[in-house]
Amino acid sequence: MRYHLGCGSIYLPGYVNVDFPMSNHTVNIDIPADIYADILTMPLQRCQEIRSSHVFEHFNYVDSMYLLCKWYMSLEVGGMLRINIPDVEQLSEALKDASVEKSFRIIRYLYGSHEDSWAYHINGWTGKTLSYTLSSIGFLIKEVNKTGDINSPYPNCSVEIISEKKEEKDRSALVCSTIELFKLYKNGDTNFENRLESYFKDKFTELFR
Repeated sequence: MRYHLGCGSIYLPGYVNVDFPMSNHTVNIDIPADIYADILTMPLQRCQEIRSSHVFEHFNYVDSMYLLCKWYMSLEVGGMLRINIPDVEQLSEALKDASVEKSFRIIRYLYGSHEDSWAYHINGWTGKTLSYTLSSIGFLIKEVNKTGDINSPYPNCSVEIISEKKEEKDRSALVCSTIELFKLYKNGDTNFENRLESYFKDKFTELFR
């Protein structure tokens, strides 16, 4: 079993292609999925591979971590996870000397297309931050592939992380190791930041009840 989650108009033979129901789409009306469902809540069967291209950035901090744990638990040992995301690091570099017109396009790449409630990028990643997160959860990073040219008029810069599930983890151990990652989002040690960390941890824990 191999999953292609958030397939959009790209149908991959040999995969179970999944996307939102057509009622959730206003512009892209050609979604040839095998399953129409919310990938956050849909159950996954035991599988050998999970692919997600330009979807992961649409999930907030808590849901992103939950998805990574869900995918980890669904993969067999030795199974592969391939995540392709906009490269915030490269796109930020492209903004430095960009014309006004190019800047608008870069901002679109960073923040999404906005044609529906799901079409907003509400999280950002670099190859470094996603690799660190995956490694902390228990994945072995196999490849980091960057695409796009910051000097292009259309610098759609992306980074793909290919990782492998290296061992079977106890569910509670997986949750405990993941929950510590929310400390990375703290901006100092104030009362607000400490409460924010607790909020993230509580919301994450609720998803596993």
